[in-house]
Amino acid sequence: MELDDDASNYEQLTSIGDIRPSMTSLQVRFRVLDITEPRVVASRSRGARHLVRQAKIADLTGVMDLMLWDDDTDLVETGGDYILTDAYVSIYNESMQLNRGRDGHIRIVEGIQFSEIPDKDMSKPFAWKKVRRRGESPGRTFSGKVGREGRGYCARKDF
Repeated sequence: MELDDDASNYEQLTSIGDIRPSMTSLQVRFRVLDITEPRVVASRSRGARHLVRQAKIADLTGVMDLMLWDDDTDLVETGGDYILTDAYVSIYNESMQLNRGRDGHIRIVEGIQFSEIPDKDMSKPFAWKKVRRRGESPGRTFSGKVGREGRGYCARKDF
């Protein structure tokens, strides 16, 4: 793995807070916060065994999980700063995960300057979906009358 001082090659960096499901060809600059111990998993299709580690990564906008497979498991260290090219987003158990694509690379870069870890965890289930608040709902029926939700009742229950 080589040190890459020239970050100007990566003008189209994607912030972790802006990542959405099914995004591909991403370039993400991040710091590794934590890495799990390696575990062995079997693929569904062929039953081949793979070594897998899960890294918690962060930038200025958010936190996310990065899946490291086979040879990539030894490439990153806790506290290191990297750029991941040709990444894609997958969903497992309603949670987004970042993965290195077939032609992707993980490169060491100089330190990312941030003082605290952001609260926005993009790997939580449905973190990318907009939450509808009670005040945002119209709470009216088709005829225009105030409905159950507008009167303070839960819209999904009939009691």
